[in-house]
Parts: sequence; structure tokens; C-alpha cells
Amino acid sequence: MATEETKENLKKINKPFFFIGLFLIAGIIIRYYLYIDTRLLYFFCLVFLILSIVFVDKRFFYFLFVILCIFVGALRYDVASVVTDDNISNIIKSQKDIAIIGYVAEAPVFSTDRWGRERCSFNFKVSQLLNKSHLEDAFGQVKVYSVNPLNKHLEYGHAHVLEGDFKQIISLESDMSKSYQAYLKSRHIDGFFYINKGDVVLKLDKKPRINILYSWSMSLRKKLISRYKQLLPEPYSGLLGALILGERTEINKNIFDYFISSGSVHVLAISGLHVGIIVLFLIFIVKLFGFSRTQASIICIVFLVFYCFLSGARVSVIRASIMASIILGGWVIKRDSDIYNSLGLAALLILVFNPYYLFDIGFQLSFVSVLSIVYLYPKMNTWSKILFKHAQDKKINNNVVKYALDAIYVSLAASIAVAPLSLYYFQQVSTIGVLTNLIMLPILSLVLMLAIVVSLFSFISMPIAKIFAETLWFFLTLMIKAAQGFGSFHFSLVKFHNFKISYVLWCYLLLVFVVHIDILFIKIKERLLKSAIE
Repeated sequence: MATEETKENLKKINKPFFFIGLFLIAGIIIRYYLYIDTRLLYFFCLVFLILSIVFVDKRFFYFLFVILCIFVGALRYDVASVVTDDNISNIIKSQKDIAIIGYVAEAPVFSTDRWGRERCSFNFKVSQLLNKSHLEDAFGQVKVYSVNPLNKHLEYGHAHVLEGDFKQIISLESDMSKSYQAYLKSRHIDGFFYINKGDVVLKLDKKPRINILYSWSMSLRKKLISRYKQLLPEPYSGLLGALILGERTEINKNIFDYFISSGSVHVLAISGLHVGIIVLFLIFIVKLFGFSRTQASIICIVFLVFYCFLSGARVSVIRASIMASIILGGWVIKRDSDIYNSLGLAALLILVFNPYYLFDIGFQLSFVSVLSIVYLYPKMNTWSKILFKHAQDKKINNNVVKYALDAIYVSLAASIAVAPLSLYYFQQVSTIGVLTNLIMLPILSLVLMLAIVVSLFSFISMPIAKIFAETLWFFLTLMIKAAQGFGSFHFSLVKFHNFKISYVLWCYLLLVFVVHIDILFIKIKERLLKSAIE
């Protein structure tokens, strides 16, 4: 049983969930690059767990606990990477003309390819394999791409027989392909399946396997997209679907390119910014009806769970929803939440559930941007106060100027942090993203709030929804014009080819050095002063 002194020492640990999440990530990365025997990982986890319990009231307990977190992260990755012998990727290699039996695991996404053919893609859970008239049990999940006219008969949760070509996830030596494989594993995808014209697509008379909440949210998603098309012409309805539902298949390609060129494509990916704006607006609406802050927080937490499903349960949405729920939960129990702890706990929950999410581009960009804003913004704010300390005039004290400076700092902090990852994954980085965001983000806030109102009234009264939709159309037009205007500059994007992962690490080390250079100067000054006195 822990002593009172031990309890006091544990209470003094600053940001515990942040550091637990950080060292768990370290363990996952170590196991990602290095092979360690599973039995050895179990052994070290057990040893350091026992040592941490025995020496909980000692100073080196923290060191033992750090090592334990690292080994737990490595073990979690190791367990997640196990592929059973009956997995489809182990039973067959890449092969043509094969039939698989199973269930459609998600609502098919329909689109048109460059040849004008209607195609669709979806995940398919395999239960059996028919190979050369031989039927055998097989498990796993494949990503299906189909150009078969029978695509329209595919339904989520229903059993089907699919005929086509199976391809394994081919292992390559480059870092990029390895990270792509990790991304596929985060989606539990074990291979690809291609259905061509003339291949069999047969629906089976079996009981569907349906997640009721997912099915309901997808049905609502389709209805909302349909109502957006009734209320707004293209390309505005497609843009609205991307902003509020994360549905990018409907967005106009030229407009999407404008957002990329202007460095504002992140507004099309639902993230913490979207969730934060929606939650604040929802709290405001709920409190108008007389609900208390605690009741409003509980309603928002329930809404966030549903919104995760409605927007496709992307990692960035899950992260933002967990963080928002932790903060709202703090309001319910009358305790303030530390943003670092909230971020660390969100990472911990996501990675314990699926450690492969660490290699998801959305996960990395989402967490790095939030962490950089939380960490760099106060630094920038402090530096600006030092810079303007001799200019204590009315302009600096003006609220509009303060808002503009805050917006610049937040945008600059996020842009600096995601730039190395953008160069690594996309071989390009925006040079005017900070400027674009100053215009784009206030408009986005108005668009999201109006979108919620339009979405609600589209189920109550379409004429009223049409009135709000006209105002929404104006702000969507402003967004498109801003993206088009800023993206038209020939210097808006800087491209770098072959930007390696080692360069990313050096960039972040340089960033840490620059941020802490003032502390370094203070330490040097103290040393010089001390030596001069002596």
C-alpha cells in the first residue's frame, strides 16, 4: 500500500497522460524499425511493472515507469502486427480470377474515373475463399475497387460473392511505401481486390451484419448531401459536404486545387478547428434554451460521439472529439482540463486501440498542429510583448490588433510545425498559408455555424432552410474566391523532391533549438556572470 509521501509525489507529476502518451509513441516507433521477440517484450513489461510497483516511493520510479511505457508501446504494436495463418494474405498470393465470400464492411463510395466509367470502392470482410472450385475458410479485410455495372446492388452489411483479382500489399524498401503499409494496417486492410466488367457480383440471402449507429449515421449523411444539393447549386453543395461531413468525393476538382495552391486545404479536412467551432456554437444554442453549463456539456459529448460516425470516424475527428469530451467532462465534474494532458490522453486511447494510427498522415498532422499551437503560441505571444514593450500606444492595445496578432501566431505556429511533414508526404509546402488562413478561418466559422442551422431546418422546413442557404452561399463564394485568389500566385507553393524522414527529424530538432535559444542565452549569461564574480 502506497504511503502518504508516495501519493504526494505522484500528485506532483506534471502532465502525466501527455508523457505516458509520448513514451508509448516512442515504444511503437522503436518496434516499427526494430524487430524484438514478443516473448522478450512480455518479459520486460512484466519486470518493469513489478519494479515500478516495488520502487514507487523512490526517485528512480519515474525512470522505471518511462521504460515500462516504452516497452508497453512496443508490445502493443507487436500484438497488433500479428497476422493469423487463416488470413487471406497468408492463404494466397496475388492472383487473378478468384472469388471471395463475405460482407460489405462500409457504405460503398461511388465516383467516375477519367474514362467516364462509374466505379466504387469499399471495404469487404472476407469469410470464405473460392479458389479453383475449392472452398475454404479465410479471414481478413480487403479494399475493393470495382467498375462492374452491378455496383449499384452493393449494400452495406449484406453478404456477397465477389469475383475478381486479388493483390497483396507488396512490401517495398522505401520509407514511403512502408508508411503506406502501416496506414493500410491502421484501416485493417490485408489486400486489394479488383472487380472488372464481366466479373460476378452476387448478393447472398444471409442475415446482414449491420452496426445500427453506423447505418443510421450513413443514412442521415446521404439525406444531408441530398438536401445540400437541393438548397445549393454545384460547386457550393459539394464544398459544403466536404466542410461539414468530410465528403470530398462531391467537391469540384478545380476548387480542390485552389485550396491546395493557397495552403488552405486543411479546412476541407474535418479536424479540431471544425469540432471546436461546432461545439462552441452548439453550447451557445443549448444554453439559449435554458440548459446549464453541465447539461450543455453532456449534450455536446453525446453529439460528438454521433458526429464521429456522421463524418466518417476519421482519426483527426476522433482525436478532436476525445479532447473536446475531456474538456467538457472537466466542466461536468467542475475541474479544468490541462490541454497537454487532454492531447496525451487522446493519443493514448487512440494508439492503445490501434497503434497503426500513429502512421496515419491525418493523425500526425492533427496532433503535431495542435501540439505546436499549444506550445509555440505562448512563446510567440511572449516574444511579441518583448518586441513591443517600447511601443505602448493605443494601436497595440486595440482589441482588433490583438485578435489579428493572435490569429497570425496560431496560424504561423501550425504552419511551421506541419511544414516538414507536408514536404515529406506531399513534396510541397505553402508559402502563403498563414496569410490565407487569416481570411479563411473567420469565414469558415460563419460557414460551419450557418451549415448547422441549414442542416437542422432542412428536416423541419425547406423554405426556411433556403433562406439561410442563400446567406451560406455568399460565404462559400467568399471562401472559393479567397482560395482562388491566393492560389493564383506562382510562388504560393514551393516544391521539394526526395525530402527524407531524416530531414523531418532535423527540422524539428532545429525548431526546438530555436524556440529554446533564449533559455540557452540566459544559461550562458548566468555562467559568465558567475565566473566573473568568482
